[in-house]
Amino acid sequence: MAGKLAYSLEIAMWRQLTLGSALVLFVAAVLMPGGGNAAQEPAPGEWKVPPEAAKQVNPVKPTAASQARAKKLYGFDCAMCHGTKGDGKGDLAGDMKLSLKDWRDPASLKDMTDGELNYIISKGKDKMPAGADQMKPDEIWNMVSYVRSFAGKSASAKAKE
Repeated sequence: MAGKLAYSLEIAMWRQLTLGSALVLFVAAVLMPGGGNAAQEPAPGEWKVPPEAAKQVNPVKPTAASQARAKKLYGFDCAMCHGTKGDGKGDLAGDMKLSLKDWRDPASLKDMTDGELNYIISKGKDKMPAGADQMKPDEIWNMVSYVRSFAGKSASAKAKE
């Protein structure tokens, strides 16, 4: 009987601790500048890559190993929306009714600099989360090269037909 009572008290204390911790986190989030949303989304039409970021040049030269790593990261973090082939037709994009670019089409990224792509991958955009939370800076630059490679694969595949 004493064992059951001790166990019940332990469960009650655990629940109280969990509830208290959740309450503290909630209050901290609400009191944080920006109402708990540290990276507030700008209103539609206001979103722009800062000019200094857009001017950045990719400092990383892709290697077979770095592109294999980028492909692996892409599979974990990006393919669910952007599609395994870069066609913008990932399962989650379909479920969320998102209209994403088909990167296999060379025209889809022709007006974007590497700096702009790096900024978008790093910071996120709209419903896309920030890649800087999962990737190191060099990995993000390698991801820029990997994303651009979808159009190259498409062009070479068409040439073989």
